[in-house]
Amino acid sequence: CCACGSVEGVITCRKCSHDEIEAAAAWREKMLLAFILMYERALGPSSPWATYIASIPLFEPVPLLWPAECRQWLAGSEAATPANRDRDGARAEWCDFVSPLLKRRPDASPRGAPAFSERDYLHARSLVASRTY
Repeated sequence: CCACGSVEGVITCRKCSHDEIEAAAAWREKMLLAFILMYERALGPSSPWATYIASIPLFEPVPLLWPAECRQWLAGSEAATPANRDRDGARAEWCDFVSPLLKRRPDASPRGAPAFSERDYLHARSLVASRTY
């Protein structure tokens, strides 16, 4: 799909089931991987990644998903700025790229799958954040 590297047995941009992903080549890699994960999860058992996806949680409880009052616990620590930046960045990705793409391209969701939500995206983004650097 896109110019990302590919390793056998690892879900990557090149191995996704969505045929329009390369149109999103300007997206940041983590945003793209979150979209791919959301898409592959929605395919259910027909995804070539179904076994892997079934083995991971729906989300990781990383600061990206914490409400503002919980992220305030990080105030004064070195983790505060990255936690807020990640949350703000992920929400901006949804608002600026993912949601508009889904509105322009209703076929960006697998047929028969419920529409993707910001929550779905943030859950997928939490998994990507917990597994990539």
